[in-house]
Amino acid sequence: FVEKQCGAHLLNYCVTCKEDEMVMTDFMTRNKYTFSVYVFQGNFHVPLPHPLGDASAYSDYGILHTLDQTFDAPSLIKHVLTANSRINTVYIGEENAQLASEELFSKTNVRDLYTLTSTGMMKMSRSVSRYNSAAVNTSYEFVPRPTKLAHGTAASEADNSIATLQAQKARLQQEFSDLQSKLGQVNTSANDIRIQLQRVIDSLNQIANKKRENETMKARKEQALTLERNRLSTALKKPDPLANEDRFRQELQAMLGSLYQQAQQQVSLLADLWSKTKRIIAASLAVKEAETQVAALRQVTRERKEELRIKKADMETWAARVQKAREIFERSKAQALREYPRNEEVDAQCADLSDDQAELQDLQTQKTAEAQSIVCNNENVIREYKSRQAQIDTLKEEVATMRSDLEEKQNKLDELKQKWLPELQDLVAHINSKFSQSFAGIGSAGEVSLKEHDDFDKYAIEIRVKFRHEEDLQLLTGTRQSGGERSVSTILYLIALQDITWTPFRVVDEINQGMDPVNERRVFAQLVESSCQPETPQCFLLTPKLLPGLPMGEGITVLNIMNGPSIDNAVIATSNRHMGYMLYGKRWDCQQPLQPAVAAG
Repeated sequence: FVEKQCGAHLLNYCVTCKEDEMVMTDFMTRNKYTFSVYVFQGNFHVPLPHPLGDASAYSDYGILHTLDQTFDAPSLIKHVLTANSRINTVYIGEENAQLASEELFSKTNVRDLYTLTSTGMMKMSRSVSRYNSAAVNTSYEFVPRPTKLAHGTAASEADNSIATLQAQKARLQQEFSDLQSKLGQVNTSANDIRIQLQRVIDSLNQIANKKRENETMKARKEQALTLERNRLSTALKKPDPLANEDRFRQELQAMLGSLYQQAQQQVSLLADLWSKTKRIIAASLAVKEAETQVAALRQVTRERKEELRIKKADMETWAARVQKAREIFERSKAQALREYPRNEEVDAQCADLSDDQAELQDLQTQKTAEAQSIVCNNENVIREYKSRQAQIDTLKEEVATMRSDLEEKQNKLDELKQKWLPELQDLVAHINSKFSQSFAGIGSAGEVSLKEHDDFDKYAIEIRVKFRHEEDLQLLTGTRQSGGERSVSTILYLIALQDITWTPFRVVDEINQGMDPVNERRVFAQLVESSCQPETPQCFLLTPKLLPGLPMGEGITVLNIMNGPSIDNAVIATSNRHMGYMLYGKRWDCQQPLQPAVAAG
């Protein structure tokens, strides 16, 4: 158990000051040793604490000891192993502790338990997800035979343990067979209980049927009682009536007491039956009501989805028609301008015309008469004129029709637009509020706005930022701002989107590259704050480097790729030391929980 819990810490060295660490490191370097030297600067003369409680507090679950109580070692070694392997919070249980492990984990703060089973030594651990407190997992892991500590009495004890375990296995197999036999008996008893329960239900139904019979019987007994009273009255008139008076009174009282008890039993049974019937009826009505509401909601959802799909299809159709009408109008307008170009003289004449429709009609009649009075001997010219005039009239009608259709389609398009545009504007306003707050947190300014346009393809989200007090807000582009400023703006915009989007997890790749140290620290603090909120998806930040001394809370886990099984131990120790300075800076030497330690074999 000790070798499984402590692992590689058993083969390293430990000292109590930095000077000894330097001496040991120099010695191992000169002799080409690969062991690590750990520094313990705490007080190792005090007894080991047990923050989860002494083992005797869990004796009801089969707990015998904590791991630190199962072996002898100097106080320094035990304190070092406690700091690195938590031997004071790991418990050792007897053989039956496995059966009570689930109850132990659910009702106490114990998370690690070692015990013996019929198949060998086992470690049971319980873990809770950091992102979902309801996600609880219990893992079972068999403990291999020791290799580093398997010498001396340990080997003989292991052989004895194997023989003991084999005997326990045979005994447990016999107990298992007995339990199976008892399980069959329990199943048979359960079937008998079900049959008895059905009989009780039948009896309750029979009681309801017998109520009327009892009422009839009661009436008959009352009639019989009346007759008996008459008979007693007649008997009292006979000679020596006092001789039987006491006996008759006793019989009468006995009959009345029996009838009263039967009536009380019937009333109690009927009240119980009525109470159960009311609960069953109420539960059935609640289930029916819930099923009806769910079916109605599903139907409404399907109808709303179908309606939305039809509206979207109509909007796309009308948008295409409007675009086509615009193209026809532009072509007709261009053709009319080519055939009848405008000039200043024509514009001046049109400006002099009256706005009165009657005067315009009279002027049209006059000009038509003047035109008809003109004699033209060329019939082809007249024919061409009439043909062009007919084409002009036709084009005017088409333009009027298209203008009417265009107005109708534009109205429908505006109506559809009012259904989704306010919601989009509110969404952008929410993003702008979060984005502005994030920029204010780093001492700069920024805003997000919606760029609207008559052409829906030209709708856009515009981001404006300001990193210097003397300048105004500028549109975020690939040329106006530096690479670091664009990275800051991008990550703060993504943080503003976190409240309105949901994903299982988020991955940010090298977003801090190119940032200056001041902005990188501020952005990292905001990223940590937003990612550690409750009900927030897991966030991964991939980066080749981080600034030292960044804020690391309990919700942050740092994964270093320099921890593979084939990497040399000296490289791992050096990598861990660098990782400590990266996370804590100059405070690394004071971080006792993260300092490694070595236990003597």
